[in-house]
Amino acid sequence: MHNIVKGIRLNPHPPAVYHTALCLSYIALEEYELAIAACKRGIEVTDVFIPNHYLLCLMCTLLGRDEEARMESRKLMELTGGRKPAIQFIWLDEDLRLRMDGLARLAGID
Repeated sequence: MHNIVKGIRLNPHPPAVYHTALCLSYIALEEYELAIAACKRGIEVTDVFIPNHYLLCLMCTLLGRDEEARMESRKLMELTGGRKPAIQFIWLDEDLRLRMDGLARLAGID
């Protein structure tokens, strides 16, 4: 995670994927508020990068922020032309994978 933070700090215009990587690190550490903040910064960089909206939707679902989760779900459907996003993260921790898959189902974006 320190390398991601350093890359963001050193790059005057870090790409949205840097923020996605930071979000994933925070998710693994169960720092969900920080994960949300990282996703939102990535969305500020580019509003059409789907992974940040996807992860933001999951984190809002996890934290019971239903209205934010619905807004992100709608944005995902808009970006994908009405199809569920074809995103696959490889979670090495089986429990984490199951939780994230469950959140995607709960949010209706699996």
